[in-house]
Amino acid sequence: MAQRNPNAHLAAEVRRGVTHLSRRLRAERSADALSANKLLVLSHLYPNKECSPGEIASGEHLQPQSLSKLLAELESEGLTVRSKSPADGRQSVLKITQKGRSALQRDMRERDLWLASALQHLSETELQLLHITARIMERLAGFDIKPSQAQEWKPMIPQII
Repeated sequence: MAQRNPNAHLAAEVRRGVTHLSRRLRAERSADALSANKLLVLSHLYPNKECSPGEIASGEHLQPQSLSKLLAELESEGLTVRSKSPADGRQSVLKITQKGRSALQRDMRERDLWLASALQHLSETELQLLHITARIMERLAGFDIKPSQAQEWKPMIPQII
């Protein structure tokens, strides 16, 4: 019999909240916005000077093979540039271009504008809690827990009466 994870209910609540907010933020993006996968790669490159495709895949928990077409599209659109790695000339590294930075910043600005407006409807206490929660969620996203390490549990499915 599966052991009940004591955090199962909270995990489900957090997942639902993150999912709903993520959907809403996606809905606030303009029709000509970049795909989520392109934004993912640009977001990874944004703070870094340059990264190899393998570093991007590892950092974003993707398979390197699934990035090939995406990286070629980003490069052909002028959002990234590829060059030989200074450390190992057999490998390539990618760097975000000014056009890529501008596209990413525009996308972030659209979503941030909606979110900042929505935050105006929260109390000061809720804003303080959300500030702490945002930092905790960043930490959660960084945990490297393999499926074999996760406690098994059965998700709670609410009954509709």
